[in-house]
Parts: sequence; structure tokens; C-alpha cells
Amino acid sequence: SAASDVYKRQMQTVAGCKRGSDACNMRAAVRGQRRAAAESHAALGVKFKAYGEDELKQVETFKYLGRPVSFWDSDVPAMRANLKKARGVWARVSKILRAENVPPRVGGMFYKGVVMAVLLYGSETWCLPRAEMRALEGFHGAGARILVGMPPQGGGDGTWTYPHSADVLRKAGLHTIG
Repeated sequence: SAASDVYKRQMQTVAGCKRGSDACNMRAAVRGQRRAAAESHAALGVKFKAYGEDELKQVETFKYLGRPVSFWDSDVPAMRANLKKARGVWARVSKILRAENVPPRVGGMFYKGVVMAVLLYGSETWCLPRAEMRALEGFHGAGARILVGMPPQGGGDGTWTYPHSADVLRKAGLHTIG
């Protein structure tokens, strides 16, 4: 049968490498990915009905307990939702901090207590790609530049010079998101 042929090929692949070697581990990981992809593809064919009536439609993301859950088991929608909320909170908090002429370190404490709490809510379980981590770090650095009053400097030729992130974060009393 087809299943036994697949099993024989897998066993031949495993027999061809030394147990514990990188090549063997890589092959095992690829087999696991292929198996998961096949199971996911089969799951897409399953149709669900509610109360014996209309078929339920499939969606890419939905909110569960206020958190976006992705069909593809990705944490990016949840991170993006938190980033959007944090931008709104930062817009309101930064106005107050600037109006009161708060020192950068005190503003950093407010930023950590209010904005970062919104930004990183639920992040303990996130597994994010590098591009999404850069988006978080970019927002974090921009907030720190506002706190310390070190905006990017525009050149006459259309170029921009940004202050070094480590210096800005240190002056605001912050650390990197990572």
C-alpha cells in the first residue's frame, strides 16, 4: 500500500544517517513538517455545520477572548493588534508627558508602566519572525526618542540621521524589547 511505501522510504532515510547527527535531525524535522502539512491539508477538507443547517465558513483570523487567533497558528495578528493599541495609548500619554515637561527617566517609567503593558500583553507565548520583532523595536525606539527629545535629523538632500538607539534607550531608562 501507499502508506507502507512511505514508511519504508522514511526508514531508509533514517538508516542512512548517524543517530544524533545534524543531517539526521534535519531529515526528521523535514519529515515532521511534511506530515503536519499533509494533516493540515486534510483538515481543510473537513466541513462543519451548525445545528444541522448552513455550513460554517472558514476565516483566517478571529477574536477569542479579545485576542486575534490566526488560522495559520501565527502570533503576528495578536502582536499587530497590540502594536495598534499601544500606538493609541502612547499618543495620549506622550501629550501629557510633554505638556508637563516630565524628565526623560520619569517619562520612561510611565512608558514602561502604561505603554509597554499594552504592547507586550500576552507576549510570553509569542513566537515572532525577525521582521515583526524589528517593528516592535522600531516603535520602542521611536517612543524613547520622543521621551528624550532626540528626534531624527533631516538632511537637505533627503537623508535622515537617527541617534544611536542604545544611547536613546539609556537616557530614557529603557531596555530593548528583546
